[in-house]
Amino acid sequence: MGEAEASRFAAIDIGTNSVRLLVAEVRDDTVLPLVRALRLTRLGQGVDRQRRLAPEAVARTVAAVEELVQQARSIRVQDIVIAGTSALRDANDRNEFRRTVERRVGLPVDILSGPGEAALSFMGAVRGLGSAGGDEVWVVDVGGGSTELVRGTPQGKVIARASADVGAVRMTEAVIHSDPIGPEEWDRLTDAIARGLAPLWKALLGDGAAPGASRGMVGGCLVGVGGTATTLAAMDQRLEPYDPDKVHGYRLSRRAVAELLDRMRAATVADRRMWAGLQPQRADIIVAGTAIVLSVMDRLGAEKLTVSEADLLDGLILWAARLERDPSYVLAAGE
Repeated sequence: MGEAEASRFAAIDIGTNSVRLLVAEVRDDTVLPLVRALRLTRLGQGVDRQRRLAPEAVARTVAAVEELVQQARSIRVQDIVIAGTSALRDANDRNEFRRTVERRVGLPVDILSGPGEAALSFMGAVRGLGSAGGDEVWVVDVGGGSTELVRGTPQGKVIARASADVGAVRMTEAVIHSDPIGPEEWDRLTDAIARGLAPLWKALLGDGAAPGASRGMVGGCLVGVGGTATTLAAMDQRLEPYDPDKVHGYRLSRRAVAELLDRMRAATVADRRMWAGLQPQRADIIVAGTAIVLSVMDRLGAEKLTVSEADLLDGLILWAARLERDPSYVLAAGE
């Protein structure tokens, strides 16, 4: 095996809404992306209510994992790490899903704990953006089933991390039943988000912490990773087609996020499917995802969100390449 091949790794993230692949080379703790791929499979369909994976969602997701593993193997990587997040943490039949994937592709599936996912997302984002400025960096990852928030330094040291069961798919399924969303449902959505995110503020700011610019973001930087953040950056620029180079490092103002959300609330799902920068498969969940992003920005007093293409996948690459799959990031038995 040659030198380039020896430093080449692949990571597959089995999320609540999507399955994603990153193939990259690691040089001096820097992740150099070679290939990215995405399949929207909605594994988390109904999990919040049933605590079980829907058979059709399992079929879609397993097929996507098989396809992406085959793609990674065709590039001759040294190692492939497969990790699951919120939907698999919540599903009572997650071990059955793991065994199915392992039987089909011959690779283990690690299910990350909430704090583990948060820390790896932070690792990937900070190293992917380089110096973010300021004394502190906050990284928010709004996923389909959960939101992770990490406070740390621009050098990558984690100060505090937390995860909450608030995500774009989870909130959409729980609250949004009209199209477009009506005033009463909107009030229920924002209330559910506020209640669901409360554990983050308790863990990271402490009880009784004053909201807004008086705490948290003074002199700091808020970085957004994951599909909601990158979609908002693409929508704000009306990118057609999607261009990761224009998304990575893009700075979204709080005002721009609020204006996009107002526009979404007034539109039907069918209307949103036609918008530049928005993948049609995300049109139904983007309202909830954006509302979560705006809630985090409001609570931290953040006027800007720096969007990063580097995220959990980059952290997983480093977890495999440099941390030897440290088990402290994985869901403990019985959790």
